[in-house]
Amino acid sequence: VLAANRDFLAGGGGARQVVLHDYRDVAFLKKVSAAGLASTLMSSSGLAYTISFGLPAHYVAFLAFQTLGSAAALYAYLRTYVARAVLDPKRSQLLVTGCSFFGAPHATDERVNLSQLRPGVDVSDHFIKFRLEGSPWDPACWIWFRMPRVPEGKPVVSRPDAHVGHRIQPTTSIPTPTAAAWEGEQATT
Repeated sequence: VLAANRDFLAGGGGARQVVLHDYRDVAFLKKVSAAGLASTLMSSSGLAYTISFGLPAHYVAFLAFQTLGSAAALYAYLRTYVARAVLDPKRSQLLVTGCSFFGAPHATDERVNLSQLRPGVDVSDHFIKFRLEGSPWDPACWIWFRMPRVPEGKPVVSRPDAHVGHRIQPTTSIPTPTAAAWEGEQATT
C-alpha cells in the first residue's frame, strides 16, 4: 500500500514528481524478446517458403496472420511492461516508461491521465497489474500494464542496468536560433 501526504505532493507549486517504480527484470525481458523475435522470424520464414512453393492461399493467409500476430503481441507485451512509473500530481498524470527489445527502456514516457486508470489492481507474486478505462474498441485498454515485483522471502538482487534512473522532463521548448536569424542579429549590431 502506498500512502502519501497530498499537501506535500501538491506543495511547492506542484512541480514535484514522485517515482513510484523504477525496476525491470532485464534477464526475463531478454528471454521474452528472444522468444518473440524467434517466433516472428520462424513464421516469416514459413510464409516465404509457402509463397515460393506455391501452396494454397489459406496457408499463406494463416502464416501471414501468425507472423503479424506474434510481432504485435511482442510489441504490446514489451510496451506495457512498466520499467518506470512516475506520478505527476500537478498534471494529474502517470508517466509510464515501457520497454523495448531486450529490456531497453523507451526513450519517451507514455503520459496516462489518472482519470484513465481503471479502479483496482491485480497483485500476484510476480507483477502488480493495472488497466486503462476506455472503449472496448481501443486496443490500449485490452492489455494490462505490469510492474514487476520481487516475491516475498526472496532476496532482492538488483543488476546495475535494472533501473531506468532520473529523466529530465522538458517543461518548455526553447527555440534554437537559425543561421539566418543569427546573421540578421549580427547585421543590426
